[in-house]
Amino acid sequence: MKSRLLSVKDYIQYHPKELLFDTDAYYASLANRFQAILLKTIDKRLFPADLVRELSLRLTAHFEDVVSDLGIWRSFCWRHKIRYGSYLPFDLADDGFPLDNLTRGGIHFVVWTVFVDHPDRRLASPLMPAMAGVAQLAYDFYQKEFYDAPINESLASLIFDDKTLRDFYGVRRILEWLSHNTYLSRWHETEISYWKWYETLGEILPGLKDDEHKWHYAVDSVFPFVEKAGPLSLFPQQWYADMLHTCPSREFGVWENNLEEIEFQRLNTLKILGAQEGQLLLKNVRGEMLSVELDSFGGGLGNAFETNNIIVGSLAKFAGKWNMVGCSAFANSDSYFEERVLQRKKKHEEYQRTIDLYESAIKKSRGRRLFYFENFESFKNWLKDVVGMRGVDAATSGFHQDIKTGKQFMVYIPYDGDLEFAFGCSANISDSENPYYDSSEARESAISMIDAYGTISTEWMYYLIENGFLKDAAFPGPNEEASRYLLQSNLPFVCTFMRRCNVISPLDD
Repeated sequence: MKSRLLSVKDYIQYHPKELLFDTDAYYASLANRFQAILLKTIDKRLFPADLVRELSLRLTAHFEDVVSDLGIWRSFCWRHKIRYGSYLPFDLADDGFPLDNLTRGGIHFVVWTVFVDHPDRRLASPLMPAMAGVAQLAYDFYQKEFYDAPINESLASLIFDDKTLRDFYGVRRILEWLSHNTYLSRWHETEISYWKWYETLGEILPGLKDDEHKWHYAVDSVFPFVEKAGPLSLFPQQWYADMLHTCPSREFGVWENNLEEIEFQRLNTLKILGAQEGQLLLKNVRGEMLSVELDSFGGGLGNAFETNNIIVGSLAKFAGKWNMVGCSAFANSDSYFEERVLQRKKKHEEYQRTIDLYESAIKKSRGRRLFYFENFESFKNWLKDVVGMRGVDAATSGFHQDIKTGKQFMVYIPYDGDLEFAFGCSANISDSENPYYDSSEARESAISMIDAYGTISTEWMYYLIENGFLKDAAFPGPNEEASRYLLQSNLPFVCTFMRRCNVISPLDD
């Protein structure tokens, strides 16, 4: 098995963008040395060269984090303990206190995250022998280096420095790093989400397409505020606050609060009311008045706010001040803002009618939100008899062809939105009201409900977990009962990790 040498350029992908440190050469060399050991010892069928490369880089970044006390790992363990009752999932913390130490269990967990994140992988048991073997190999290798490894004091200073924490742009740089460039957040699905935002911003702000650098800047700026990150699916601002909170040498009370209280308004249409004392006065479509720092628009603003009356962009409120985030576009239109206000009002009214309609069905069904249907006709009968929908044929004429031709599909009524559908997986749901439940099939494929990201919504997943409807789901492995227990006892965390969104009650989110 061959793999190319890892360069400093490869390694610094796990650091804040465009930053170089004196310790980079050492850690890149360390990743290369570990890669060479892995290539000689592991099963190439389970660990192909590209997976070995990722393991070497991310495990080395984990090592640097612990050695340099950067706080990424420490804050993860602390938050996991609060949320799930243990410092690490899967009973991996039995070999020591993992917050501030390099432990076998901590390394084992990082190996698992890299393994299951690989595009060709599926949800695997963390206790599979090959994975445990890599963890032991890595622990032995890095432990020997622990007391000789250089501390990355420059990066630690950047993270915990008051100058960074009082400056919105300094904070945003750390948030950008946490969102998709640390060893615990640089995932396959994160890259997919990033490029989706790239396309979204290009459609909403078409002027970005003329400047590739500006386009990337816009996405990098907005991404940390709209996408959750890391194994616990936290917004980067909360993760950063946790890093400060668990810092053993200082207290950061006011800075923690500033981070936790960041507000964000994504891609708003805003009406320009005027400017005064370094502030641009704006009104959003909800009728809120906002004073935005003129400096946050960057150079070249000129008199754009004087010759236009509309601006489209995203805003973040930090330490009591609103800032423009990413890129914005000005326009001059007397009617556009009013049209957006009317559209929002109409959408809200339609949404409320939908919620009221389905809430009556939930009451009639004694609080149930999940329903099972043999075919489209039985679904339409339910809409008419239980939901009380009028003109069902006309109302469903525009439904997707998959729904009209689907067999044995499920329908979920969310707390906040329209009906959700899922096909081909009813047999996995161990619900007494489900006539299509098949225990033998569920033992084989219920795990696919977790593994297949996007099959059902996060709220729907929470509903299944809370009601015990995925009791047959188990990790693959020779010992079925042990594999089922391991997954079931960590089910909320595993679902959160795989879906990149905290699987909690929608009433608590």
